Amino acid sequence: MVVEDMPEFQPDQRVRVRDKGGDPRTHPDTGFLGKEGTIQYGAGNPEGGPPIFYFVEFDSEEVRAIGA
Repeated sequence: MVVEDMPEFQPDQRVRVRDKGGDPRTHPDTGFLGKEGTIQYGAGNPEGGPPIFYFVEFDSEEVRAIGA
C-alpha cells in the first residue's frame, strides 16, 4: 500500500502540531495544538513506510507521541 502526500519527518526536525485538520478520529492533547517541538524518532508502522506516530520533544522539554 502506498500512501501519497504523507510527510516523512526526520530526527531533529522542527515541527508544529497542526491546530486544525487531520484525521478527525485522532486528536492530540489539545494543550499541544499549535506548539512547536523537535522530532526525536518515529515508530509504529509494522507494514513499513512512514511511521504512524513520532515522539516530539516540545520546548517545555516534555516528550509526547504525536500522530503524523
